[in-house]
Amino acid sequence: MLAEKTLMSTTVKIAAAGAILGFLETFSIWFVPEEPYPTFIVFAGVLKGGLTALLVAGWINRSSSVIKALTVGGLFGFLMGTVVFLAKGGWSSFDAPFVVATGVVVGLLIGLIVRRLNEG
Repeated sequence: MLAEKTLMSTTVKIAAAGAILGFLETFSIWFVPEEPYPTFIVFAGVLKGGLTALLVAGWINRSSSVIKALTVGGLFGFLMGTVVFLAKGGWSSFDAPFVVATGVVVGLLIGLIVRRLNEG
């Protein structure tokens, strides 16, 4: 019973850390006056960060190397950023290419955080 509680607590911590990084990645959209739906974009960023962290947690644990954590985190960050890039219209959107780069950076940070938090 205690192991299940610890595992759930770890999963919640990992998802929350990813959600916080997703928020930090997208909150500046509130300062763009042309953006009609900033709240939805921030909410999507929070979901993207949390989901990226949970995906990375399936591959990384505390005994994983830092290189593996960075590689897996960067890869999943790249993939999630690419999904957003394609959803925004790919190269036809002016700001879409920046989503992939920030996704990679956030993925790298998530990889390190998951390595630190994941006990499994």
